[in-house]
Amino acid sequence: MEVEDSPLNLKNISQPITLQAHQQCRKADRLLVAGKYEEAITCHEKAAELLTEAMKTTECKQARLSMELQRDSHIKQQRFIQERLKRETRREATKSRLAQVQPPPSSPALLTQTSGQLQPSGPPSCRGGQGAGVRHPALPAPDPADRGLPASDHAVPRH
Repeated sequence: MEVEDSPLNLKNISQPITLQAHQQCRKADRLLVAGKYEEAITCHEKAAELLTEAMKTTECKQARLSMELQRDSHIKQQRFIQERLKRETRREATKSRLAQVQPPPSSPALLTQTSGQLQPSGPPSCRGGQGAGVRHPALPAPDPADRGLPASDHAVPRH
């Protein structure tokens, strides 16, 4: 088969339809990057419809198979974008709920200023002091000698 006789050549009647499908695909890619998920889904739907229509206009099995695979790819892209939209929607809802429930970390209720540095306020167990089992890296390590224990029993590795 000569290149000129190829069903995917520009002279083929299905070319304008497949060209439109490719244009819809490129448009969907731009919309996806811009975060416009619903519009991108619509473009992939149009591309799949156009390819289905183009498949009816050719008798070449290879061309039909190619268009069928492209159509299937657009359908998969629709599903992928729908899942991505759901994830983004859940993420935004979670952010919104957290913003309503938790005050910002610089809230005066959580921090007090002592000697030029912000320190957490509240009971020592919340601040990571002795007995809390967790030490904030900016706070000095507790001295084991203060509790009457030998220093070797409570050696804290330094990084």
